[in-house]
Amino acid sequence: MDIASVNITSSPPGTLLTNHPGGEEVLQIICASVQVNATSPARHVAIVNSGLSSELREVVNRDFRATNAEASVAFLAVDREGYACVISDDGRGDSYFPVAAAVAVIKASWGWDESERLLIRVNDREMRVRAHYDGGRWVVSEEEL
Repeated sequence: MDIASVNITSSPPGTLLTNHPGGEEVLQIICASVQVNATSPARHVAIVNSGLSSELREVVNRDFRATNAEASVAFLAVDREGYACVISDDGRGDSYFPVAAAVAVIKASWGWDESERLLIRVNDREMRVRAHYDGGRWVVSEEEL
């Protein structure tokens, strides 16, 4: 099972976008740096807190990637106590765990989700993860379902 060190790189409340094509709602973008298993390079992950249509997700994804080409971008579709579902349009099969780890830390730290374990669904894959702050950093571990 994987273990990740997660650092939220956005300041609260994240980046708020009110001027995006076709949108009247406010988009909240929270960025994180995720390093899996301490040996891999850190991955940049952006979580967009908004229920957008697939067309608007594509526009936001494209616009965000214009300045952050290497980031994994995921859109929060469902957020409730102990559970989150995100849609990741980046198509990278190896981004499931880094995205889930970022979501878990955002829920645990900014969302005050005090669940011992979180079930995170990234596209069609579900993962049970545990997030905790060890005094210097957030650590997320994947657990058996």
